[in-house]
Amino acid sequence: MPLRATTSLDAFLRSPIDAFVVRRCFAFWQSGHGANGLIAWGTPDEADVREMTQAFDVVLGPHVREHVSLVDVRAIERIEPLAFTALLAFMTSRRAAYAKCTRRQAVLCQRSAFGAAIIGLYHMMQPAYPTSVFHDERPALAWLLDGETDAGKVTRAYAQVKAHALGVTPLLARVRAGLQDEGRTMRSLARALRTSVRTLQRQLQSAGTSFRAERDRARVERAKLLLLETELTVSTIASRTGFSNPSAFVSAFRRATGETPGAFRDKRDGQGRRRSL
Repeated sequence: MPLRATTSLDAFLRSPIDAFVVRRCFAFWQSGHGANGLIAWGTPDEADVREMTQAFDVVLGPHVREHVSLVDVRAIERIEPLAFTALLAFMTSRRAAYAKCTRRQAVLCQRSAFGAAIIGLYHMMQPAYPTSVFHDERPALAWLLDGETDAGKVTRAYAQVKAHALGVTPLLARVRAGLQDEGRTMRSLARALRTSVRTLQRQLQSAGTSFRAERDRARVERAKLLLLETELTVSTIASRTGFSNPSAFVSAFRRATGETPGAFRDKRDGQGRRRSL
């Protein structure tokens, strides 16, 4: 039986068994009482880490018994320094508690400088349970699930969440196509997709996103073209792409790309010039 998609982190924490939750930069899943995992991507910030740690603590509740855990961070582009520090502090504080309920943990990371940083993080945490780092999921799952009675179920659960979190669902494909038309509102988008506003809101929430997040994503994609192909100021681009002010544009652009609009354009120029708003 597939895992159940929950509509919010609170809903997942209330009933985590055979369920998963998708947030801005991560998905967390629980298969039965004995296996769970994290898949993370993009550029997590402190707020993302706070939500991750809430999900991690589900293993300390009455729902979960001794378990195995799979952490897949291959799709992370980078992690903000304050977020990294917060994650290290949290995991260190939970070291003894997690040791009592974790049989072993497999970590999937990139062959890169960031992957080396993840390995360094685990060395600093010194987990009190067997931990092994892999670059490919097949050997990771083989090691993690060796002797587990629900190995097949756990493998399917991980595959389901990975496809849901990292793949673009048909719904998101249609939403993103619809948002290529500038000036779309929630109501006009729902009408174009032949659904109701309430249904569309619910579907987007289930997919771990929202109309605002997808609208900002579309605006950022348009802004990238203007940054690359014109000499318009950041303020002008913010206005042309529908942001209320330059600060909102810079914040949305940084969330989506991990850098400011100016830094993105400087790569094109190769000169590192600073531009004022």
